[in-house]
Amino acid sequence: MEDLEETAVSKVARGSALLVAGQMVSDIIATVAFMFIARALTKQEMGLASVVYFISALGIIISGAGVPTTIVRFISEARGREEDYRPFIMAGVMGQAILASLCSLV
Repeated sequence: MEDLEETAVSKVARGSALLVAGQMVSDIIATVAFMFIARALTKQEMGLASVVYFISALGIIISGAGVPTTIVRFISEARGREEDYRPFIMAGVMGQAILASLCSLV
C-alpha cells in the first residue's frame, strides 16, 4: 500500500513539474514575441494591439468560468465511486461551447 502511495505521489510531482515547466516556456515565448511586436509597431498600433489582446484574454477567462476545474472534480469523484463519468465529459464540453459562444457574441 505504501509503495502505491509513493508511486502516486511521484506521478503527481512529475506532472506538476511538467506543468510548471510548460507554463514557464510558454511565458518566455510570449514575452519574446511581445518584445518583437513592440519594436515593429508604432505607439498607436501598439496601443490598439494591447486593447485587442486585453479583450481576447478577458474573453478567454470568462469563457472558462471554472468549467474545466469543475469537470475534473466531478470526473475524479465518479471514477472514485466507479461510476460512469462520460456524462460529465459531455456536460463539460457543452458548457464550454455555450460559454464560448456567448463570449463570441459580445
